[in-house]
Amino acid sequence: MTDPQNAFLRSYFEAHTPSREPASWLFREVRAEFVRLNIKSDAGLLKAYESFTEDGKFVALCIFAAHRYRPAGGVLFRELQCDNAKLSGAASGAIASIGEERSLLRVIRALRVETRRAAQLNMLSALCNWRAGSGDSRISEVLARVVMNAAEMDEARAMAAEGLANCLYRCDRRTKVFRDVVRTLMQLLDHPCASLRCCAVYALGELRVKQALSQLREVAANDGAMCPGIGSIREEALDAIRHIDG
Repeated sequence: MTDPQNAFLRSYFEAHTPSREPASWLFREVRAEFVRLNIKSDAGLLKAYESFTEDGKFVALCIFAAHRYRPAGGVLFRELQCDNAKLSGAASGAIASIGEERSLLRVIRALRVETRRAAQLNMLSALCNWRAGSGDSRISEVLARVVMNAAEMDEARAMAAEGLANCLYRCDRRTKVFRDVVRTLMQLLDHPCASLRCCAVYALGELRVKQALSQLREVAANDGAMCPGIGSIREEALDAIRHIDG
């Protein structure tokens, strides 16, 4: 007979343990921690959560995400708001992956009053990645407000612009939200922040905004700024043009 503990842990860790150090070492240590605590199921993982080390909590959040374990919603929302960058980031990804209605409403409400930069960005990240572009109009309205608000952080506006590429691609292009977002994205092509310009270029390309082609060609010809982890805005603009023309 297969040991349920081994089956539960093996099914996750064999599929998700990174191949490179030090991440693989962390996962091996956490697996040993879970074995010592006799973890045999998602329910057992949630029950023992408070007893885990920081690394144990991080991996537990990853497991909740992989298994889309809805009963963990309360823990995930709490960790989303914590000051630990590793845990709040993992919670953000898990909440987005699970995509529970109650969690969506809680994140939207919390974002209205949250003032801490890191927490705001993690909440925005959850909305941007919600079920890999669910097209939920409530999400697109929140992201639209962020991207159109010049008082918001450039980083937040850039994230919202990229998220809108996922949220609005199925949207009726006649709606006010779509038209307002497109107008703002086109204006952002001249923004002094390179990452914000780059995300605006990406969104216009993903949304296949034909009226932006002339401006995108100007960007491709004149904007050689580099964005860390992405590349040059010129190359991003060329990709966007190809996407629209294709």
